[in-house]
Amino acid sequence: FMKNKISACIGSPFLHPILFGLFFVLFLYAHNIEKVLFFETLSSLGAVVAMAAILFILFWFLYRDAKKATLFVSFFFLLFFSYGRVFELNGTEHYWTRHRYLLSAYTLLFAGAGFWLWHTRRDLNILTKASNIVALVLFASPLVSIGMYEAGPAQYFEERKEKPIVEKTGSPVYGRPDIYYLMVDAYASNDALKEFF
Repeated sequence: FMKNKISACIGSPFLHPILFGLFFVLFLYAHNIEKVLFFETLSSLGAVVAMAAILFILFWFLYRDAKKATLFVSFFFLLFFSYGRVFELNGTEHYWTRHRYLLSAYTLLFAGAGFWLWHTRRDLNILTKASNIVALVLFASPLVSIGMYEAGPAQYFEERKEKPIVEKTGSPVYGRPDIYYLMVDAYASNDALKEFF
């Protein structure tokens, strides 16, 4: 019974577009986890799910086929969320291409995929299952990073409790945070700086 449930899940055309969309949001969160709270990503996660649903409805009216529609949604997500990363492959100081060239290439890829899905008569079950497996692996990777980070601080503070920091006064200090005072004077005019600071 469990094997049939897993097989049905892997063969579902509705799994991979949602997982691909959620992966990119969680990937960004995992790489900025020290600066962003998880609840701040909930709106982005909800927006991705809503976008997947809207795009599926639009593409279903175009193809009248759930597998083709969901594959096109997944391909759209891959292009949409990878654009910035591909554009900055060589760093932010020396871009390897221009927007007009990369955007043209992405447009051709998007149109080519849509054209192929429109005309193909192949059975898309294998492609759907492959997309689901890839999406599951990608979706799991940021979850592992997030889990390792969440498990890390507790262990870190446990170690600090065992070996407290001792100041020159001899009093132990447990996990005091770093405090930064930022004065963004570049955003004020000279008159404002003179008057208020």
